[in-house]
Amino acid sequence: MALGWLRPADLRLTLWRIGFFGFGLADLGLALALQAAGCFAIVFEAIPARITEALMPSMSIPVIGIGAGPHCSGQIQVMHDVLGMFPHFVPRHAKQYAQLATEMQRAFETYRQEVMDGTFPDEEHSFT
Repeated sequence: MALGWLRPADLRLTLWRIGFFGFGLADLGLALALQAAGCFAIVFEAIPARITEALMPSMSIPVIGIGAGPHCSGQIQVMHDVLGMFPHFVPRHAKQYAQLATEMQRAFETYRQEVMDGTFPDEEHSFT
């Protein structure tokens, strides 16, 4: 179960869209109710770190955070954000550990050009 901001595509999978409207006391109760109902873990997405910190002592199940501060049991990031594959928008909670977008673009342009001029595939890259 995820609590917090969710992409519109995720709304078909869940009823909760908490972080977008603000995380309040009712939502704190929801997290505890989900835990009591037997959830094995919860994802907090885009929930203010101070709220996560206040809630964590009451949680006995793992809470995985994405943009929910350092107090969660664990963290998750989107691979494309971590690798810098889309430089035009970086979510506030994301940290880029590489800048692969430029290198990927160069690789695809080189591949395209080699296919267009007939140098790929060559004998080395063909079955005989």
